[in-house]
Amino acid sequence: MWNELKATELPTLTHDSFKEVAIGFAQHWHFPHVLGAVDGKHIKIECPRKSGCAYYSYKQIFSIVLQGVCDAQCNFISVDVGDFGRHSDGGVLKHSSFGRALYSNSLPIPLDESICGSDPLPYVFLGDEAYPLLRNIMRPFPRRGLDNVRRIYLQAFPSKKDYRMCF
Repeated sequence: MWNELKATELPTLTHDSFKEVAIGFAQHWHFPHVLGAVDGKHIKIECPRKSGCAYYSYKQIFSIVLQGVCDAQCNFISVDVGDFGRHSDGGVLKHSSFGRALYSNSLPIPLDESICGSDPLPYVFLGDEAYPLLRNIMRPFPRRGLDNVRRIYLQAFPSKKDYRMCF
């Protein structure tokens, strides 16, 4: 099924398609330079034979993880399914084909550009606190001990509930 549907249902990630996603985030969410929102979802399974604790997650269930990257309209632009439930979202990202491409700088991410006369800024993917802070991954500040600037930023950062319909 995957082999048949992948070509028609998931876009090929190109420089131009990423630019279109960024335009969508700027227009719909008022958040410039965003190439997608990334998150993971645990899918409950029966414990596979002889798997030990590989599939046992922090949610105290046996699971596999679906990780997706969505555009501004909550359409999947990348999907990875099947990583062990014990892995964090950051660990799943590292193991996924999308994550390997991101870490090896082989994704066709547009070059840094300025916004309103600023110094050039990188294009980023939005993730929650479970993802690492990287050059091309932006995540919210930890909620404790925030100054006013960070508190205002968090109010503007699209929340996970905004993307709940995707997962």
